[in-house]
Amino acid sequence: MTAAHPKPLRSLSGVVHAPVDTVWAVLADVGPHGRSPLKPPGRTIRTHDDDRIYHVSVEQDGSRVTVEVDRVTRTITIEGQWWYRAQFTVSPHHDGCVVTQQIFNIATRLRWAVRFVAKEPLAAAPNAFAHVLEELSSTR
Repeated sequence: MTAAHPKPLRSLSGVVHAPVDTVWAVLADVGPHGRSPLKPPGRTIRTHDDDRIYHVSVEQDGSRVTVEVDRVTRTITIEGQWWYRAQFTVSPHHDGCVVTQQIFNIATRLRWAVRFVAKEPLAAAPNAFAHVLEELSSTR
């Protein structure tokens, strides 16, 4: 999940009026019993943890969703399906912190088809992101 990213298909960001460390602690809690709004639903099939990176893989509707939490860069990467990568970052802001989401096409084959397959998820992304910000705003 550390490969270079192409240009994002969609970028979203918003301010959360809470300390960056508090927001990061909630957002990064993607494990099986985690409280993160990014925690994918489904059956956890694998976890791995080291000093810098926490990985969790979840089976969801017959496919695998993988989440990687990079504690050093405060970046969470979610990959699923054959084309989807979302990257979330948390950074300081004078009113709390800024949460940013970027969605990428990582298809290695049939890249042209992503414009059709991604239409619905990209249209739904602003509402889903607003929900994430709302969840994070309620943490203190």
